[in-house]
Amino acid sequence: MFKLKHLLLTGLFLSNAGLAQPAEPENSKLKIDFWLSQYRRVTHLQECKEAHEVFETLLKVADKPVGVLPKLFIFENLAFGKTLALPDGSIILPFDVIKFCFKNPAYGKARLAFVLGHELKHIVRGDYAILRILKFDTTFPSASYSTQLRLFWKSMETQQQKTFETEADEFAILYAALAGYDTDAIVSSTNNFISEYYGACGINMHGDAANNPVAERLNALNRRLNDISSHLDLFNFGVRLYAIGKYDAAIELLEKFVTQFPSREVFNNLGLCYYQKALAHYAEWKHETAGNDPHLIYRVSMAIDPVPRLRNRSLDQHAFHEMIAHAIKNFEEAKAKDANYETGLNNLGCAHLLKGEVDFAKGHFKKTLELKQNYHEAHNNLGVASVVEGRVSDAFENFKNALKLKPDYPESIYNLGRLSYQLGQTGAAKTYFKKYLQVDSASAYANIVRELLGQKIPTSPSPNFVESIDLPHPATEQSNRIDTPAMEMFKFHDWRKQLDYFQFVAKATGEKIALRRAAEGHKGVSAKGIGIGASEKLVSEKYPYPHSIKATTTGALRVYADLNLVFEIRDGKVRAWYLYSAM
Repeated sequence: MFKLKHLLLTGLFLSNAGLAQPAEPENSKLKIDFWLSQYRRVTHLQECKEAHEVFETLLKVADKPVGVLPKLFIFENLAFGKTLALPDGSIILPFDVIKFCFKNPAYGKARLAFVLGHELKHIVRGDYAILRILKFDTTFPSASYSTQLRLFWKSMETQQQKTFETEADEFAILYAALAGYDTDAIVSSTNNFISEYYGACGINMHGDAANNPVAERLNALNRRLNDISSHLDLFNFGVRLYAIGKYDAAIELLEKFVTQFPSREVFNNLGLCYYQKALAHYAEWKHETAGNDPHLIYRVSMAIDPVPRLRNRSLDQHAFHEMIAHAIKNFEEAKAKDANYETGLNNLGCAHLLKGEVDFAKGHFKKTLELKQNYHEAHNNLGVASVVEGRVSDAFENFKNALKLKPDYPESIYNLGRLSYQLGQTGAAKTYFKKYLQVDSASAYANIVRELLGQKIPTSPSPNFVESIDLPHPATEQSNRIDTPAMEMFKFHDWRKQLDYFQFVAKATGEKIALRRAAEGHKGVSAKGIGIGASEKLVSEKYPYPHSIKATTTGALRVYADLNLVFEIRDGKVRAWYLYSAM
């Protein structure tokens, strides 16, 4: 009998190497029910809960297969190497793999994200190794294990198989990065989790690579890791530049990145950058009617900055139309990667709304609600669309529908106050505005509310401290540098202090941006005593007036433009913070 436990060696590189082909419906091993009947599923342990949290986080950022809903199943008595995906979308994970990933607790989630991300990419592609393994099970029942293993590897030597596996490896790292995990925990100059995992699976990583497909594959990946790491720098710092409002620079980095790693999340981020630029151009173009323009008065549900203070000059509308076209194009690309991506569909609707294409916008918002009925953001955006159309009663209804789903949702409370104020319903407007200040007393919108209420706007006291940035000179430090005709970038990671130093010169504007990021493990604190692991509540107390709070897939970014300071929040705690300067 063919020994499945020996061939299901690893979910990182081996689990899904077979070509996509119709599953044989009579084979029970292709359904999760078989595995549930043969092995003990475990869910109650804390490690399992953390694994499911990692999996759910990955699902928020990874591309999605059509017609398949990925689900995670953890089994207590399943052999270590049997990590695999089934054609029904189930991912089978041995409990021992979780323990292996968490041998170093600081690295555990990132490493597990890589294991699961590899499986998710294969599900997206629809290629499943179990189909090929079961074929060997019936074709070679009497062959020795060594013969079976050799024939199994022989069947995977086509360029297509190698391409599938290489792509899954790379996208596993990408998904981990998109989810906010530190990819240095997976592979870096000081560790190689992939090699360690192979060793734990009992795979011989030594000897002649020409006769060892596993070693050949790992060597190929190692040769690509520097390139992958460099490209991840493009994404990671592109997102951070977006957070601090450096949209031109962010676009340069993200567009370079997306040529190598086209992903819905990256296209969505690019769309947000272009949308933000389009909104600024729109505000300048329409400044004479800004006080009555619903696009500038009401809040759509997107992770964007407040509309900037308007300058008293008109800008040719061509710039707006160019930027909004780029935004729509990128949101469409995100949609093409995952037609059921709620955030992307919602953002696409917002872009069409700003362009004046209300029917298109409403269609995308309604589609979002078909996919996720409790998506309060889409109800809010339908409300803004109704205001644009002049359907006041519909606007009230949609804003209130959003609050039924999330009673403290700031955008809808704000919009109800603005609509009541605009209609002369001063009593209702005051009620909504006062409620708004209870859920948001710090943002730029809170000050707008205070102005409308006739209240004094609090001013931040002049700081008696200095948030500073200190970049090492590239000539005296090791660097990870990318030189292309479009950009110049420098990065250095200080392993002793767990600090990332980053410098970028944007070709489009000539602007030079420097950033210092305190990462997981950094022992220092900001000028007001905020360090890694501090609660979001403490951040709010020490730094009560952010310029903006940008929601992310895994948390939020609290941006303090006057201090050139940003805190990255996840699970209610600071996971990183950084300072920046521009010239």
